[in-house]
Amino acid sequence: MSKINAHIVFNTNAEWVDKQLETMGLEEKIRQLFILPVWSDKDTDYEQKLLKDIAQQQPGAILNLTGSALKQVQLNNKIQQQLKIPALICQDAEWGTAMRLEHLERFPYPIALAAMPDKSLIYKMATETARQLKRLGVHICFGPVADVNTNPANPVINYRAFGSTNNGVANNALPFMEGLQDSGIAAVTKHFPGHGAAQADSHHEVPLINIDINEITNTHLPPFAML
Repeated sequence: MSKINAHIVFNTNAEWVDKQLETMGLEEKIRQLFILPVWSDKDTDYEQKLLKDIAQQQPGAILNLTGSALKQVQLNNKIQQQLKIPALICQDAEWGTAMRLEHLERFPYPIALAAMPDKSLIYKMATETARQLKRLGVHICFGPVADVNTNPANPVINYRAFGSTNNGVANNALPFMEGLQDSGIAAVTKHFPGHGAAQADSHHEVPLINIDINEITNTHLPPFAML
């Protein structure tokens, strides 16, 4: 990634934000709430249609999915050029940018990170992840995972979790969150209390999580509350 950089256009000036809102109609404000999924490993026809749709619809955010670092940067820059108000750019990077992008350095999965006694290494990994995300033009990381994986056969969380106890998950997810945010990337704690007990992959079907409120409150909620 030594020769690529995205145009960072993340404005946090409250006065600027208020000024933009004053000029926007209701439909424009609603469009700012949408996150559009974007792939950088598609063909030219996909890219042309994507840019046309973005110019027409003016979404508030995009979610970078699979592709390569160079193509993602190039596409993100083209997307921002189509927008009147710069988009917030999001990416899944639970265990680094290689979670979605080819040819980048892979870090250990969260379950392996949790086994390390030195939690400062998790913080350092998160700061390096943040550095790479910023160069890719990303503002928001969908991570860390705060689900407590109480079901060993969980097909959707599993090794993505920092463990099977609430204290273990919280104490490992916290330095990851802090590393991201201290480095200028907004963290998103995910997925939701109880997802660690799922028996089905929620990407493909709706799992029934049959646990009582006490287990939700005492086991699954604490890491989210702490973060």
